[in-house]
Amino acid sequence: MRTLRVLRAFGPLLALASLLGGSHPAGAQAFSDPGSGFGVFAAFARPSTSGQAGPQAGLLFRSRLTGGLGVELGASYRATKYTAGGEDLLRLSTVPVTVTIQVFPLTNTRIQPFLLGGGGYTFARAKGLGRNAERGSQTEHKLGLHGGVGVDVRLRPGTSLTFEVRRVFLDVNAVSDTGALYGTARRADFTSAGISFVLTK
Repeated sequence: MRTLRVLRAFGPLLALASLLGGSHPAGAQAFSDPGSGFGVFAAFARPSTSGQAGPQAGLLFRSRLTGGLGVELGASYRATKYTAGGEDLLRLSTVPVTVTIQVFPLTNTRIQPFLLGGGGYTFARAKGLGRNAERGSQTEHKLGLHGGVGVDVRLRPGTSLTFEVRRVFLDVNAVSDTGALYGTARRADFTSAGISFVLTK
């Protein structure tokens, strides 16, 4: 439900983006021309169970290989805590580096929905808190998968906003071990809803 509320909050932004994009003649734009660009993104991420929801932010490189196919390289930072009975038990900081494939079924419109999927490497650092403090700190190197949906809004040639929701599947040992002891989450999976701004050559 919280993810749906976040998506509803994007509604006015999407309408504004469409208005801004509509101020340019459609014939002057090639909405799906191959091209590459850099951007930034921010998201609201919510763990599957018992984790603390919070922000995620990062940088990305995106390339439209063909009209209907794109690829994205991204790197970001996210931190969350896992709790039980109101007590913080584990703080998890992650730095994922991901590769994402985007498939665009519509390629000639200013607003283009797409499907996404991919995977990547995650550097994870966990620190025990409270009665779990004896765990200390530990680092892990993990591989994860993700999938989701999004919509790309072309504001003008070379400038776009992207809104997306993705589900990330990530298994972190420190989260699993803490969950087994205290009944918190057994995995570090989460769902994120975010927005990115990209400038393309």
